[in-house]
Amino acid sequence: MRGPSTAPAHRLDLQSLQAIGKFDQTLGAGEEPGAEVSGDIEREDGAEGSGTALIAERILKVAGLSPDGDLASLRLDVRESATALAEGRIDAFFWSGGLPTGAITDLRRSTTIRLVDLGGVVGELTRSYGELYTETTVPAVVYGAQSAVTTVSVPNFLVVRRDMPDSEAYWLTRLLFEGQSQLIGAHPEARRLDRRTAIATHPLELHPGAARWYRESHP
Repeated sequence: MRGPSTAPAHRLDLQSLQAIGKFDQTLGAGEEPGAEVSGDIEREDGAEGSGTALIAERILKVAGLSPDGDLASLRLDVRESATALAEGRIDAFFWSGGLPTGAITDLRRSTTIRLVDLGGVVGELTRSYGELYTETTVPAVVYGAQSAVTTVSVPNFLVVRRDMPDSEAYWLTRLLFEGQSQLIGAHPEARRLDRRTAIATHPLELHPGAARWYRESHP
């Protein structure tokens, strides 16, 4: 799902096969004390049309900043953003992902990076845009920070078209869980796949084919 559309899921004809834990929206900055969310910051807030860009714009708005008027912005993916910060071309960037995010782990090997506490905006973000935005903590151990940092968390769903045949949805859901060990090898966040919580897909409907697999696999 691209761009800042706020159309209800039923209008977009989307359903979900599973909830895949939550992703953290995090703001990282260089080591200079002035590299905060302020009027002279040059920042990157996600590739064009990405969920990262949408959430970053909402965070900035509730913080009282205009994403286009107060800040100079670039639209890069997370690895491009990490490179730009290391080269001093940007002051800070938002990214969204599981813990840890590989590009950030790699960046820390050569560049000092601080995580900016976003606890002050979570309440207004939830009031303005809905209860899917929640407060979470990035433990210090994840990126070797001096202390834990409060940030914003959003649910992550595997989304399919409503008209996907039930048989395809069933087998795709089954494949994901049967292949979980291989997925963990690709990214540790795959450990979060849990059939007990995967069905919590609100506000999206659970696809009937996926629902059938969950019923059949229930111990």
